[in-house]
Amino acid sequence: MTLDDLQELATQGRIIELNVLSHEGDIYLVEAVSDERRDILKKKAGDKEPRTFRSFEEVRNTLCELPLETINLVHKNIYDEIGPAGEGSTQGAPAMSLTLPLRR
Repeated sequence: MTLDDLQELATQGRIIELNVLSHEGDIYLVEAVSDERRDILKKKAGDKEPRTFRSFEEVRNTLCELPLETINLVHKNIYDEIGPAGEGSTQGAPAMSLTLPLRR
């Protein structure tokens, strides 16, 4: 999904939620959840690599023209990536999510 695709779906009211996925605090990806599917934002159509951002504010500045009110900042628990769940393990712990206004 490109920024133009996202704009079109948002204008049509088909975006259910917009998530900013935080990866170790230095790379951010945008996931759009529409009525049909989940997509990661790409720079251009056909790209395999996702469009990356260096901060939540960079995401906000890029997406501020979208007709959406809120955006979710989602950070998975790093311990979810460690082997099988054992005693004291947090595997399967839910991601931390914070809903914020899209525009400041």
